[in-house]
Amino acid sequence: MKLCSLLAATICCAVCVQATDPERVEVQTIKDGLQKLPPVSRRILVDFDRWTPEKALQTPAGKLIGKTVLRDAEAALQMPPCKRIKEGKRLLGVARQVLARVNALAMAWKMTGDIKY
Repeated sequence: MKLCSLLAATICCAVCVQATDPERVEVQTIKDGLQKLPPVSRRILVDFDRWTPEKALQTPAGKLIGKTVLRDAEAALQMPPCKRIKEGKRLLGVARQVLARVNALAMAWKMTGDIKY
């Protein structure tokens, strides 16, 4: 889950910053870009009104992130469904697995538009 959240945040920052050379973006510029995002209550991971896969995948970082997201989504499609197995009194491990799969599949669908995701 942390990886998917980090990937989405990185893509969003790269697009929000709109730097001419994404490899030389300053930390303060990224922080300023994050400040311009809508409140967390209005978005899950990405504000899709401002973010498009086409813009994000044009950057070197976006291409690398895109490959990672698609790899994770393909792996999620090959895995059996998660089973509701309690670890003691908690389902936290299973919930994390489900969330990671949903994030990967949702981002892959948004990037490609492929119905299999």
